[in-house]
Amino acid sequence: MPNWMEIQKSEDEMQLFLTLYELPDGKAPTTEVVKQELRRQGFQLGIKDEVIAAMLAGKVYEKPVVVAEGKQPAPPKPGHYEFFFDTKAETNIPTIMEDGTVDYSKIIELVETGTLLAQYHKVSPGEKGYTVTGAIIESDNTMELPMLEMDGVYHEDGKYYASQIGKVTLHNGRLKVDPTLVVDGNVSIAYGNIDFTGDVIIKGDINMGMHVKAGGSITVEGAVEGAKLEAGGDVIIGQGIHGEGKAVIMGDGNLVCKFIETAQVNVLGDLQTGYIINSEVVSEGLLDTSKGRGVIMGGTVCGLKGVIAKNIGHRSHTPTKVFTGATPRDTDLLKRVRMSVKSCKVYIEKLEMEEEALLASVADPEKAMEKNIEFREHLQTIRQEREQIKVKLDKCSEAAEKLLDRIDRFHGCEITVTGIFYGGSSVTISSVEKEEMDDVKAVKFMQDGVNIACVSL
Repeated sequence: MPNWMEIQKSEDEMQLFLTLYELPDGKAPTTEVVKQELRRQGFQLGIKDEVIAAMLAGKVYEKPVVVAEGKQPAPPKPGHYEFFFDTKAETNIPTIMEDGTVDYSKIIELVETGTLLAQYHKVSPGEKGYTVTGAIIESDNTMELPMLEMDGVYHEDGKYYASQIGKVTLHNGRLKVDPTLVVDGNVSIAYGNIDFTGDVIIKGDINMGMHVKAGGSITVEGAVEGAKLEAGGDVIIGQGIHGEGKAVIMGDGNLVCKFIETAQVNVLGDLQTGYIINSEVVSEGLLDTSKGRGVIMGGTVCGLKGVIAKNIGHRSHTPTKVFTGATPRDTDLLKRVRMSVKSCKVYIEKLEMEEEALLASVADPEKAMEKNIEFREHLQTIRQEREQIKVKLDKCSEAAEKLLDRIDRFHGCEITVTGIFYGGSSVTISSVEKEEMDDVKAVKFMQDGVNIACVSL
């Protein structure tokens, strides 16, 4: 190496440092001469001509300067799916508008047969890198994404198309088009009852006495009269439920509607509505009427995970029962099971006292067992009956424990009333009941040990 230069590379060989020294005669090499010497020393790639020229022109001596740099490999662009529908539609929540109607436009996306739903874009290869010594650095490999699982969908050249008319969803890597029945008008006697495997969308009303059953969700743009609805998914009713004491609504998902009047409702998910009048309602999620008029009046209402309302009851003290943490059925069953446990214990105690009195009535119980047939049969009857009652007691105790375990899952649930809670109404939280209350404003009911606390908001 010439005495006018010194080179040093970084440990990872991605940078080359050049130090120049002034010659005694004051002459300096040209840029090309420096580059030739660097190549002769084994540094081929990434040399910066302009930096070397600047060092020579500025007479930068005895100072190491980076004159060559390697290149890191560019990572490949991973494969990805492009979707041509709202992939979050299934998880969007219908909203109750200011006029009380339900807007569900963001939760349903219907497609026709042959609609392009998704396209897969393959991995774009990355670029290789290199060190200042010319060693090649390979780019990382990226695996292609697996194909989507399909239902009601077909695949062609990386594109996914709907193979039937229906509602499109994407869930856990499964692209699905559920068969959907769309009724353009009312479901009436003229149309007939409905029993469909997929989703059902009804553009009109469901008239009195009709039965609509769907393996998926049921969406009604109009109102529901005294009809029966059974859904394997959500129930969405754009107007409300005029139950007339005959409507039965059952769903494995959420329920959203404008109002509920004189109906029987049981859903496994949350329930959101404007108001509830004289109905029997059970939601295994959160029951919320605060988005509308917010009234719960008459009947029995339960939101297992909590209840939110503006007003509960009526100034005329219309009896209204509100439950959370446990359903009315579980509350009643627990009460009856506990009574059975108590009765069994009392009866067992009575039989034990009867046995003691019988044994005390003879001088030698063992001899009496051998010779007195009447004594022996009486004693055996008492003991057999006691064992039978003990078996019943064990079963009742076990049933009570199971009920309590189920109720414990919803511990901490509350009933919130932002307006007025009227006297004549009652609240039950996790099977603990509080009744005979006066009117109170803006309160929250919560369990406090074996009692229910009423706390101002």
